[in-house]
Amino acid sequence: MLSIPQGDRAQDHDGAPYVEFPDSPEDVATFLSFMYQPFTNPLKDTDPDLAFKMFGVMKLADKFMVDALKQMIVDRLRRDWPRSLKEWDEKQDVWEQNKSSVGAFAYPEPASAIRLARAFDSDPPLLNPVMFYALSCRDPIVDYGEPQAQGNVEMGARWVLVSHQDRNKIERGRRAILRFIFVGLSQYKLQCGQKDQSAECSEFFAESMDDIHQEFALKFDPLMLLRNYIGRTEVLNIEGGPVRACGRECIKGRDYVFRELRTAIFSRLSQFFADMQ
Repeated sequence: MLSIPQGDRAQDHDGAPYVEFPDSPEDVATFLSFMYQPFTNPLKDTDPDLAFKMFGVMKLADKFMVDALKQMIVDRLRRDWPRSLKEWDEKQDVWEQNKSSVGAFAYPEPASAIRLARAFDSDPPLLNPVMFYALSCRDPIVDYGEPQAQGNVEMGARWVLVSHQDRNKIERGRRAILRFIFVGLSQYKLQCGQKDQSAECSEFFAESMDDIHQEFALKFDPLMLLRNYIGRTEVLNIEGGPVRACGRECIKGRDYVFRELRTAIFSRLSQFFADMQ
């Protein structure tokens, strides 16, 4: 971080040696604030761009072996990428609420998180398959910070930070999840639980499946899509008219399937986004 030129290259300023800073001034300032301004809080819970901002600070902490600072940053970032579906849902709810104060980009930027996790060792590892899942939900042709072209277009990511290998990984993972969902839906026998399922119930289940297939074509976040369908009492048929569930058991049978699928998807993220051998 600091280098004092020797010999002919040495310069003075008011009698003090001139010091060169090869590191980013912003990174140095943040690094020093951790050291000398302990009451400041650069690790805000509501900062969606924290992994990007802390990358240079982590390099400085690594260079000067400030392990306590490295651990502090890693522990904070780890909270953005939980390892259980329940905690992931809770995080999603918080980020949705934060949209009102920080705008559309309330969700943590996954490409920066992956870069930081790959660059610095931690125990347990910070790198998490949830990061790759989140990256697979981003629009592949939109950079982070660009406005969304349409309401159904996902946020972008810092794709310049994503390696070719990781791009292939998230594309394979995306396709594997889609196959898993569609195979799973075809294997489940959707029934309302009543002894004799009515024609209305059958139509409700069929239109629910069509609805989901259409939404996947517009928005790829299967965990969120399936969650949003749980408890829904009405779907639209192909003509655009409403189809209502025939009763409470109708909804219960469908929601059971969706909950099972969500649990199965999350538990298999490490398989969907595995490294190529």
